[in-house]
Amino acid sequence: MIQNYKRNSSFFVLLQSLLLIKPEGDGFYALFKCVFPILKAGLESLVNGGDVLLDEFNSEMLRSALMSAESSGNQLDYSKIKDLFVFFASSKFKHAFHKHLHFLAEQCSVSPTRILSKFLTDEGVPTAVQVESLQCYASLCSLSQDKWQAKILAKFPSILVPLAGDDQTIRVASMKCIDELRALWCRIERSGKNNGNNTTWFHFLGELILLLVQQKKPILSDKKFLPSLFASTLGSSCHNILVPQNMENRFDQPTKERILEFILGSALKFSNYGKLMNLSLLKGVGYAIIHHNIAPVLSRSMKQYYDDRSKSSQKFSNTRTQIMCLLLESCVMSSPSGGIDL
Repeated sequence: MIQNYKRNSSFFVLLQSLLLIKPEGDGFYALFKCVFPILKAGLESLVNGGDVLLDEFNSEMLRSALMSAESSGNQLDYSKIKDLFVFFASSKFKHAFHKHLHFLAEQCSVSPTRILSKFLTDEGVPTAVQVESLQCYASLCSLSQDKWQAKILAKFPSILVPLAGDDQTIRVASMKCIDELRALWCRIERSGKNNGNNTTWFHFLGELILLLVQQKKPILSDKKFLPSLFASTLGSSCHNILVPQNMENRFDQPTKERILEFILGSALKFSNYGKLMNLSLLKGVGYAIIHHNIAPVLSRSMKQYYDDRSKSSQKFSNTRTQIMCLLLESCVMSSPSGGIDL
């Protein structure tokens, strides 16, 4: 009992020191760099041992310290914010850190979409971190900060990655996020009309998000539905038995091209895992996914693949091999020239 008390007390002393540090120069950052590994390892040990007493833990103290540091200009860098987010989101007592997660996403100077998008598109991110990232993303949609609104909408393709996954909890959280994106898009559109601004660029995205919201139930019920929906609405193939009739007429050809260019252009910035997930969703579209940005990716992948094989190298990952095979299949099966033009 005495040992547990001492260990808990050490956390409170460290947290209190975050409040007492003078907000000048790099003091807060330097202190954080020193104590964070200790706090992380110690709290994980206490949690695993069942020794954490939340009644004694004043989480508001840490939130106040973070807010004080941010307002005084002692801003944590990108990697430290990521570490804190994962630390809070992965904790068994993450409900005690709920405000901290939202603060990190909403208030820190680093673009929140940059942080959250990485958690959604990288491979191997824990389920708890992905779910909390999606919840924070949805929360951002309801904020009135105009500086983030366009970036939040522009990161929409990153939400397709967890939506295409196997974990149903993550898929449900992804759809809730898309619901909030739809509400945000509507507010931006109304604001644009009232102010006389041109919102043409956002129109095709709003139509795509609306389609997903309308088809929410089958998307969540069957993982195979979303690829089929994209194949019918964005491709030139005949009606797919899994989707409602006349979906192939949902968008005109220019809108289809804008949507594909937007999703694929964004996917190129993702990790290889994120690229593969988005390309897999669009596989049924066929040759149309080989637009001017994707064709060079395929050419470079094929060149490196054969270079690595000739050197008996193992550098070419399984994920990159799957991307290359998927693109080749799209070319051969759908190209009028049978893929000879590539």
